[in-house]
Amino acid sequence: FADGDDDDDDNAEVMSPRARAVLTRIACVMVRSPPIICVEDPLRALDSEASFFVAKALNAASARGYTVIATLDSGPVPEAAFDLAFTRVVAIRDSRVCFCGEARHAAAHAALCSSADS
Repeated sequence: FADGDDDDDDNAEVMSPRARAVLTRIACVMVRSPPIICVEDPLRALDSEASFFVAKALNAASARGYTVIATLDSGPVPEAAFDLAFTRVVAIRDSRVCFCGEARHAAAHAALCSSADS
């Protein structure tokens, strides 16, 4: 996922095992060059720094022409990482679409999705 940023090499040394595992899975899939990469909750259990690093990798995959589909169901995600990783979002709750649109507008609808059944 090299983008010319030398800081990435320094981050790799202090990255959590979970973040390394996510990045390794993404890289292994990219080797086969599928048009779509599906990842299950790639930001789960990551701190803000690791989330941002994984988001950067997902963004790089997208920039290289891959369609990235990810589930996010483990709770709050750092907003900066979310905005970097995703451009379009489909939010589904209880088998219903409660938001479909640009990621930058998703946060405004998050409360509506979580209170839809209240």
